[in-house]
Amino acid sequence: MSLPIPPRGDLEPGSPSPPGRPPATWTVLHSLGIFLLGNVVIGQLLIGSIVLFFFGAVVAPSGGATTPVLVVSLFADVAMVGTILGWLMLRREPVVALLGVPSRGRWLREIGVGVGVGVLLYIVVAFAVGGSVLWFLQRAFHERIVIPSQLSTGLSSSAKILAAILAIAIAPPAEELFFRGVLFKGLRDRRGFALAAVVSAVVFGVVHWTGEWHGALVLVLSMMVTGLGLALLYERRKNLVTNIAAHCTFNIVGIVLLFWLPKSGG
Repeated sequence: MSLPIPPRGDLEPGSPSPPGRPPATWTVLHSLGIFLLGNVVIGQLLIGSIVLFFFGAVVAPSGGATTPVLVVSLFADVAMVGTILGWLMLRREPVVALLGVPSRGRWLREIGVGVGVGVLLYIVVAFAVGGSVLWFLQRAFHERIVIPSQLSTGLSSSAKILAAILAIAIAPPAEELFFRGVLFKGLRDRRGFALAAVVSAVVFGVVHWTGEWHGALVLVLSMMVTGLGLALLYERRKNLVTNIAAHCTFNIVGIVLLFWLPKSGG
């Protein structure tokens, strides 16, 4: 007697959803559509236009965003979170069970794991991956390549505080909710881990594109590796809390190196 073949939308054989976590029921097109609606349309175009109308948009010569642009990014992330959660509730999805939240007694352990992974991931990405790609491109094109910063070092004190809030408290939960909780999980539960990890990592890298293409390529490839690492972490730990802790730690290290180390060296 042969075993029944699962329907196209079910999990691949040998890669079931973790116990207590129902499989995702959406497609990658649903995922990208909800990102465009929440982050781009509602967050940037609608709310962002209102913010920039009243405060104006100023971009520093180095390419880093000043306060109005940071505010737009903050609202875009918040709008994306609200849109995703609202969309999942309208679909009557069991949000907590679906995305994965550890039991109360495991929170400190999961956060600790996330912090450790975040530090390790930054070292690997910034020095091993970014350094290797930068070395190769500089020798291939025989010119000095500058990796673009997503923030300007010339921000005011208030803008630095806002940037830190955005990078540490707002962006990690929003990005983990979408890139791992929605995009990765939706594809993983239908097509398996490998494809889901690669696709979500590529999208995660591309959305970080900024600046001249040589330097932007280093940044994007580095963020792709970061996305792969975070996808693997989500696959292993089965919850977003660990991922958010890792993402927060990764950003904290970057913020410290960007804002404070140059001053201490001078």
